[in-house]
Amino acid sequence: MRRSLAVLLLSLTLAACATPAVQPVLTPPSGFTGPALEARTLLMDDGARLPLARWAPRNEEPWAVIIALHGMNDTRASFRLAGPWWAEHGIETWAIDQRGFGEAPGRGVWAGEARMTEDLRIAVDLA
Repeated sequence: MRRSLAVLLLSLTLAACATPAVQPVLTPPSGFTGPALEARTLLMDDGARLPLARWAPRNEEPWAVIIALHGMNDTRASFRLAGPWWAEHGIETWAIDQRGFGEAPGRGVWAGEARMTEDLRIAVDLA
């Protein structure tokens, strides 16, 4: 019993010391012209395309844009109820599948805090 407990504790300790996997840095393709808003994606500065769902007011310019970011193990679809409601109230919503989640590149692998922050900064600039 003690030996099993010792093996378990050692295994958990070693697992806690492991470095998590992080997505590799991408290189933009040849002829890349920079970040852009596309019909169903946001094109990032490294050439990655992040899936995008957009809800905009029908007959007016939006008075605000919400960049909707989901939590862990979620996707842009989590805003499918809020987005249309906000649009009815004059607010445009951009819901993005963040890297590693939903249909975005590198599903299941963390992109790193710096990369995720840069993606948000680019989305805000494009909005």
